[in-house]
Amino acid sequence: SSPADVVSAESSSSSSSSSSDPQPSAVAENVVTWTPTEEWLKAWKQQLPISTAMRLIGAVSPEISAIVQKGDNAQQQILDYLKNTTLVGVLPVPHPILIRRFQQNQATIVWLHRYLWSVIIVRNRSPPLFGGQFIRLFDNGPQ
Repeated sequence: SSPADVVSAESSSSSSSSSSDPQPSAVAENVVTWTPTEEWLKAWKQQLPISTAMRLIGAVSPEISAIVQKGDNAQQQILDYLKNTTLVGVLPVPHPILIRRFQQNQATIVWLHRYLWSVIIVRNRSPPLFGGQFIRLFDNGPQ
């Protein structure tokens, strides 16, 4: 049933009932529950960024399945396999680090001026605003 059907069913049931006697059972019957379909799940799954994890699982799962089939001390053998396995060539190559040069503009000039003046003012206060000897995080007891 579509939401429009629910609305029309609710309006028809409310018009047939008296306004002083609400019927909770009629309202409860018209509750719409959403159930995901296979098409929705496939479309949603394609949007998830899991390609790297899926490559990893696809690369190690055949060997892990073979270890499990052998059975004896499988957990330790799986851990040893994972410790000694390299995934070079299986996982995608990371993107290169982009180095960008500083490009001066009005916003960065304003930020730099405000930052420099705030450092100058805070460091030249008497008494110091943020002096290490004046800040106590906890009391050591009587001195």
